[in-house]
Order: sequence, then C-alpha cells, then structure tokens
Amino acid sequence: MVSFSAGQEVARHLLEGRQRYTCLAGGTRSGKTFLIVRMIVMRALQAKGSRHAILRHHANAARASIALGTLPQVMQLCFPGVRLKEHRQDGYFALPNGSRVWIGGLDDDDRVEKILGLEYASVFLNEASQIPYSTALIAFTRLAQVTRGIRQHAFVDLNPAGKSHWTNVLFGEQRDPVSMQPLKDPENYRRAFLNPPDNTENLSAEFLASLENLPEKQRKRFYEGVYVDEVDGALWT
Repeated sequence: MVSFSAGQEVARHLLEGRQRYTCLAGGTRSGKTFLIVRMIVMRALQAKGSRHAILRHHANAARASIALGTLPQVMQLCFPGVRLKEHRQDGYFALPNGSRVWIGGLDDDDRVEKILGLEYASVFLNEASQIPYSTALIAFTRLAQVTRGIRQHAFVDLNPAGKSHWTNVLFGEQRDPVSMQPLKDPENYRRAFLNPPDNTENLSAEFLASLENLPEKQRKRFYEGVYVDEVDGALWT
C-alpha cells in the first residue's frame, strides 16, 4: 500500500482536478513524476482503448527514467495485479483493456512525427525545463482523443528554471508565453510545488543534507524548488 505525505496528497488531489493543464514544479526526488505517471495509468485503466503520451526532450532519457524507472515502479507499487506489455519497437506499453502509454523524445523529427501523429487523452511533458515552448505547443495540439470516462488532460513537471521560463509565465503569472497577455481561461492552468522534504520517507538523510549544502542557486532549484533569478550580471531580465 502506497502512502503519501501531506504535500504529495495536495498534489495528488490537484492532478484529479477538472483543469486541462496541471504543472507540478519543485525540487528533485520529491515524487512529482511518480504521482503524474500514477495518474496516467489510472486514467488509462479508466478509459478503454485510450492513448497517453509521456514525453521528454531526449528519447534516451525518456526510456531510462520513465520506461525503465518510474513506470515499472508505479506498476509494482500501485497496480501490482495489472500486466503491462512493452512494444518497444513501436514505442508504447499496452494495458489489458487496450489502452496504450507511449514514451518518447522530442529531439528527433522522425520520433516526433511518429508519436505526435496520434491523438491522446493525456500528454505529459516530463522535465519541461528542457522543452522549448514551441515544442510544448505542438505536443499540446495532440491532446485531442475523445474517450468515455476521462477528460483530456496535459501534465507538466520540472525542477524550476529561471523566472522567465514558459512554465512560470503560463502557470505562475498566468500569461500567454508568446503574447504575454493574460490567459483567457486561467482556471484551466493549475500548479503545485513539491520538494524533497515532502518525500522524506523515500530519501536518505545524507541525500537531503547534500541538497541543503548545494550552492545557493542550485539549492533554490533542486532543494527549495523555486524559480530563480535570471543570469547573474545581466543588464535586464
């Protein structure tokens, strides 16, 4: 039985909300990706034959961290009786009800065309600090599969980058990152923060101490989980 901390429970409830876009930002190893992958599997099981995409900037990182890491862990801990079959050549995992979870990268035109040639009920941009907004927009246009039982939902997670990063402009300032005008539907963009202290049950004291001892800028990003000021010494932001 998986248990969550108070901070993780807040994030878990947010992921179940009716908004179209949800961002989990914060420090490293805080459980952000685990919670989102868990939600995607739940959605896939709820909607027979649905499609879901988990995307990173680099395909090899997506396979190493998600396909071989977080996804098997989520299945073992949260869905131990559910069989997941990998179709590696085609880039997806199949669930018993015909739903599929695609995992891939956005760094190769052929992969992008193959993955984004489909419509999805869920799109998850993992480590979005590495993904340009122009690429994110293309991925979001594929959030179009109509299914029974679940709403279309996009998920984003990241260790916060600079304050001008598109995720902060969109989810924090609630402005369009291109026009910089206020969003017409701000209720569709929700964000929560998770940090390593929210995941102490699964982290060693030594690891937490190492994060606390990082230089200030890295500590703010990976331990405190906050968006940082832009390049030191710049004449303007």
